[in-house]
Amino acid sequence: MKKKIVCAVLSTALMAVALCGCGSKEEATTAAATEAATEAATEAATEATGLAAKAKVVFNGVTFGCGEKASDVVAKLGDQVKPSDKTQPCIPGAGEVTHYYYNGMSIDASQYDVICSIHFTNEDGDGKDAKTVGGIGLGSKGDDFKAEFGTPSSEDEYGLSFDEGEFYVNAVYADDGGAMSITIEDLSIQL
Repeated sequence: MKKKIVCAVLSTALMAVALCGCGSKEEATTAAATEAATEAATEAATEATGLAAKAKVVFNGVTFGCGEKASDVVAKLGDQVKPSDKTQPCIPGAGEVTHYYYNGMSIDASQYDVICSIHFTNEDGDGKDAKTVGGIGLGSKGDDFKAEFGTPSSEDEYGLSFDEGEFYVNAVYADDGGAMSITIEDLSIQL
């Protein structure tokens, strides 16, 4: 009887040790995956070509785009007009997205600290200072967008959009025909 109890206690102890080992291995694997995802996205942003390169943003003297490490960019941009916050997207399995707010521009970053979208609006102040590297910003007309980005993938009286793979630039027109909001988004970035 004592032998069975000792065996049961030893078996339980071994299982506990095995489970502890699995937990730390899982944490290390998750940390490695997070680091790999951040590095891959940052490398892709650095080597951006085509639409992604043309849609890089210049704001407060800083040039950046989707795929770059958000904490590095935010550290250079200066004060936000309101505190950043987080939301949980409706995408199954996605982590929280962090939103950073600047004068006329907001930035969304994935749980891996990678910029996944940039928005120009007048919602949080005058957005005239946020521009793409080619000078596209709020107030730009449809012809300005076409001259910079080429033929739109869709266009109607309300705005136009450009896409290249999973990278998008969308503009919504105001009554005067100028852009009242612009969204630059890379859907390939893991949330």
